[in-house]
Amino acid sequence: MKISRPNKRPVVTGTRDMNIRDAAALMRAEHVGTLVIMDDQDETKPVGVLTDRDIVVGGIALGLDPEVVTAEMLMTDQPVTVRDTASLEDVMDKMCEYGARRLPVVNKTGALVGVVSMDDLVEKIGKVLTKLGSTATRAGEREAKRRLHFPA
Repeated sequence: MKISRPNKRPVVTGTRDMNIRDAAALMRAEHVGTLVIMDDQDETKPVGVLTDRDIVVGGIALGLDPEVVTAEMLMTDQPVTVRDTASLEDVMDKMCEYGARRLPVVNKTGALVGVVSMDDLVEKIGKVLTKLGSTATRAGEREAKRRLHFPA
């Protein structure tokens, strides 16, 4: 199963030079915990990921001035990404390998097309498990009906 459509919401992006107060305000307004930081020259390419945790643990907890500290100073640069053709297993493997809860999804040219989160994976896997559960139930019902026609 491919991730093809990684999430239902638009990706929230930011710039390297935005201060972390503005970044935090944007996250709050958009109800997200991650901003994908985009390349200044090619606005389709992700160059970093800034999380709410980066802001709090890497900035605020250290007493840094949120008006002065920029996204670039705290972001994870050269972010780990996944292709839009990746399988769920590939995405999970990458998340586990890098300890990432969210990964930018890029197309074959490296352009950002979405973000996939652990919540997205849990939702997709849950749907698959529900289908499998109902399949098992239906198989049992079909078997019981066949037995009525062929008593022991």
